[in-house]
Amino acid sequence: MTWCEYNVARDRVGKKRYREARGRGIPVVLVGKETLHGFSADRLDAAIARSGFDEATPRR
Repeated sequence: MTWCEYNVARDRVGKKRYREARGRGIPVVLVGKETLHGFSADRLDAAIARSGFDEATPRR
């Protein structure tokens, strides 16, 4: 699984993507077509499972 990290306070592209994702707080996590606002390991695991990514893939 690939991922990108942006500093929305300093990065122009990050700010633009944050607005496009209708960001409400930090972090905003995009998994497939799903947007998660804030962090919850359980919600992230569920979103990954729904997206079809292999759960055996190591996390970074």
